[in-house]
This record gives sequence, C-alpha cells and structure tokens, in this order.
Amino acid sequence: MSQDSLEQADSEHTDVDSNDISFHTEGSLIFAEEKNPLDDLTDQQLIDHINEMETENKHLELENSLFLGTLTCFALKTLLAKSLTGNILLGFTLLTTRSQMCQTNIKREE
Repeated sequence: MSQDSLEQADSEHTDVDSNDISFHTEGSLIFAEEKNPLDDLTDQQLIDHINEMETENKHLELENSLFLGTLTCFALKTLLAKSLTGNILLGFTLLTTRSQMCQTNIKREE
C-alpha cells in the first residue's frame, strides 16, 4: 500500500471505547463484537425507551404533516393567485378589445 492510502485509512479510523466492545473466544480464536447499549437495559427501561421513541416519532409525524399542510396551502394560494391574475388579465384584455371594437364602430358611423 502507498503512504497516501495508509494515511487515508488511518484518518478514516474511528476510535471505539473499550467498554463498547465485548470479546469472546471459540477455541483459539478471539472475536470482538460491538456491544448494543440496549442489551444492558432492564425490561422496564426498555419499555420506557420504546415509549420515548414512539412519542418522538409521533412528534416528527406531526411536524411532517404540518409542514406538508403548509406547503399544500402555499401551493394552493399560489395557484389561486396565478388563476386570479390570469383571469384579471384576460378580463382586462377582453375589455380593452371590446373598447377598441366600440371605438372602431363609432369611427365607422361618423
């Protein structure tokens, strides 16, 4: 391996606390496994943790639905504004055209 790839591999290495690793042996082999922090919890602590996660999930779902509702409302307001602007412009164009036609008719009658 080149010096650059060794330095890159070393910089990508993350430190692990020895308390987060468990070791076990099978014959002459030694295996290291990362400990799951939830393994040390009692049943009640695990239930409390699950309830906290569910509550947090409900809050996130509520925030997402509020955001989507706001986004939908904004989109509808934008479409309505564009529609109203389009209708106003169309009405103004029709009035202008009609006015021009009336002026043309008046000039013809003179």
